[in-house]
Amino acid sequence: MAHYETGTDLKEITEQYLKFGQTAFNSYATDIVSFKDTSEFDPRIVNVKPRTPIYGKPGDSGFLQVTIDNLHLTNETTRFSLGQGVIIDKVRVAQDAKRLRSIVHASYRIGKDAAGGPRTLTIQSNSQEVTADRVMVIERARYSRKLTINSRVHSHDGFHKHSH
Repeated sequence: MAHYETGTDLKEITEQYLKFGQTAFNSYATDIVSFKDTSEFDPRIVNVKPRTPIYGKPGDSGFLQVTIDNLHLTNETTRFSLGQGVIIDKVRVAQDAKRLRSIVHASYRIGKDAAGGPRTLTIQSNSQEVTADRVMVIERARYSRKLTINSRVHSHDGFHKHSH
């Protein structure tokens, strides 16, 4: 086991830790130091059902199930969003008792005024937030014009005939 005294340069401790793979050592320092990558404990969305992206148009509705690791959600504090024009009707949160996992069930309706394009899913609880890009793509209806042709045909008797 390595032993470092107060005043040892933090850079030196870090270099030796990385070079020799020290897994246990005593260090007396004035800085708080962490050598472990803790990103595996960051909140993250691990699954969205149905498979995404979901393609929809104004007036469509459906359900989503989102599984999130490392974030404890409650029915009272969870905010669920798919952006402007998508109405979230119900959100229900369940917890996986074996791990820090939340399962969110939500029903949605795509409003008539919803802009077309991809949507990001955002789930917030207090100060924490997780997102997933392109969970939904809203397709706006394409309008076609009906072309009407009016023509005048002269008859031999001098009267105009209209045809459509």
